[in-house]
Amino acid sequence: MKKNNSKIQFLWEGKEEALLQHLTPPSCTYEQPNDIQGNEIHCVDNLDFLKLNQERLRGKVKCIYIDPPYNTGRDFIYKDKRHGRGECKHSKWLSFMYPRLMVAREMLREDGVIFISIDDNEVHHLRLLMNEIFGEEEFVGQIQRKTRGSATTKSDAELQTLNDYILVYWKNKEISKFNLKNTGQKTYPFEDERGQFYIVQLQDNGPHGTRTARPNLYYPIYQDENGILSMERKNEDDKEFLPKRHKNDDGRWMWSPKKFLTDCHDLFIKDDKVYIKHYYNEEEDQNRYQREKTWLDEFQNAKGTIELNSLFTEKGLFDNPKPVSLIKHLLQISTSPSDLILDFFAGSGTTGQAVMELNQEEIDKQAKDGLLAEKGAVAGGRKFILVQLPEKIDEKKEAFKAGYKKISDITIERVKRAGEKYKSVDVNFKVFNYA
Repeated sequence: MKKNNSKIQFLWEGKEEALLQHLTPPSCTYEQPNDIQGNEIHCVDNLDFLKLNQERLRGKVKCIYIDPPYNTGRDFIYKDKRHGRGECKHSKWLSFMYPRLMVAREMLREDGVIFISIDDNEVHHLRLLMNEIFGEEEFVGQIQRKTRGSATTKSDAELQTLNDYILVYWKNKEISKFNLKNTGQKTYPFEDERGQFYIVQLQDNGPHGTRTARPNLYYPIYQDENGILSMERKNEDDKEFLPKRHKNDDGRWMWSPKKFLTDCHDLFIKDDKVYIKHYYNEEEDQNRYQREKTWLDEFQNAKGTIELNSLFTEKGLFDNPKPVSLIKHLLQISTSPSDLILDFFAGSGTTGQAVMELNQEEIDKQAKDGLLAEKGAVAGGRKFILVQLPEKIDEKKEAFKAGYKKISDITIERVKRAGEKYKSVDVNFKVFNYA
């Protein structure tokens, strides 16, 4: 475990026992492969999986995504006999997660990242737990994800919850980074004697771009008949430009008067507006990039249910599966071709489908424009390892009536059916059962 230099201690009932669990022998065995040769689905308690595969996977996983039980009182299906009945709700959940996260961290590459979906029930406890295991300095962010479109009249909650969270931690922030979103090449539609340039407005059009907020950035700009700009009117015919807003307050410029006086030659008048010129620089990266945000509103739960239902004739096999597009988004910003992805709370197998779909899109892109994100890598070469407890399904559930006796049965069938959609990638996987 990473040394925790924090002076803040996070304690709960049963922590000492949980700390030792990753050192106890696993309760089962299986025929372990020598290396990672393809996609894998393991039907076993995930702590046993992590212990048995710790050495095989040590330092090889680029990205871990998990969607553990949120501990709502209804979803903590793991009947973990390792914890006593006397432990409180939160203590039992923490003791359950602690050894799993400790071992999982060792499987990450040094430049690896872990994403954990969670909601209000345990997000604050999980944050403290991750600070202890991974280190507070490795915290990347807490993403908020919109889970449904609107509130409902059927709820009697004082405040209806419309979001959950994804905690993000690096293994080693010194060498880790996300893939920036490429928004296209810069274009330079204008040209003068100094070269090609593009323009942006001098007026600050942001939410706080008002005269009241920064009165020193409000001043008139004049242009004479020769196109010369100044802050003083020299002739009656000089054109005046002021930063204006549509609402009550006046606007403001992005430049101070001092900046204007020294660099007004870099300004450009077009359609009665003042713009700043940005000239082409051959040493500058001409691709536009954008960092990702901590608010996601396009990956709601209903989409995940629709995606799962589209693969099966039976409906209602799995409650609230995450959207494929959500997991794919996380993989797009964090992985490259040939990377290994681990999900040891696999559920319906969404992560497996997301890996295959991203691989397919990458191969299609390469066929179209010949581009590949990572030099020397094989397009569409990401591999997944899924782990799902073969938990028995209640006989009253629709999944049981449809012939699925264990949750892992749904995981396997979902990945199998999803794989039929992707024709140019490796959709084969090996199932591992434990004795």
